[in-house]
Amino acid sequence: MPFLKSLKIIALFQRRILPLALVLSIPVLFLSGGHFQFSGYSVLFLSLGLHYWTYNHKRPEAYYYYYNLGFSPVLLWASTLGLGLILLLISYLA
Repeated sequence: MPFLKSLKIIALFQRRILPLALVLSIPVLFLSGGHFQFSGYSVLFLSLGLHYWTYNHKRPEAYYYYYNLGFSPVLLWASTLGLGLILLLISYLA
């Protein structure tokens, strides 16, 4: 599968998780006094929790859609973890 098509599919998967995790981490940023590191950790843990709640608890049948496109649940979990770690790294560099 071409690389850009894979990125599009992962972006389609993350559109339910990442925006909500970013919005919910804003109060953590204000409560921590503006320390971006705490906001990065909250994005990481919120995205993993939202992934579980959205795709394992609320809509487990959605995995079949991505599995038919060639993405296993392990790969989708890895994409969520990887994206969270990238945002955590960015928060440490900021």
